[in-house]
Amino acid sequence: MAAVIYVDASVLIHARENDDALGQAAREALASASEPLGISALTRMECLVGPLRRHDPDLEADYRATFESLVRVPIDDAVFERAARLRADKSVGAQDAIHWAAALAAGCSALLTADPDLADRAAPFAVRVQPPAATEETSGTERAVCSSPD
Repeated sequence: MAAVIYVDASVLIHARENDDALGQAAREALASASEPLGISALTRMECLVGPLRRHDPDLEADYRATFESLVRVPIDDAVFERAARLRADKSVGAQDAIHWAAALAAGCSALLTADPDLADRAAPFAVRVQPPAATEETSGTERAVCSSPD
């Protein structure tokens, strides 16, 4: 697989459903990505839960259209084996471990997430999407911060 940035569901959900600073940072991070973006079936499933639960066919259709523009990252038995090791070694939840393992197995260049815990545990591979710090000067305009956690 060519260089791809794996995107977990937290980034897509914030980008599509939140008008706050984190939503803006997520939209900017997706728009400014230097490589193609990829998702797995797990990302698709997580993104669809909200619209299905709220019976929101327009949002569901928006997500499905977005999915079509992204690279598919496969999940197979080897990914689940790797996820089990990540859960055991790094104490991450099952879904986070699967995202991380899928991205590694596919040779992705990074894992883009808005989840601070996953970003910390998967550093430096994971890149955390977060809004600019309240005290950060950005020449009069806000900008998204997409950086590895400290």
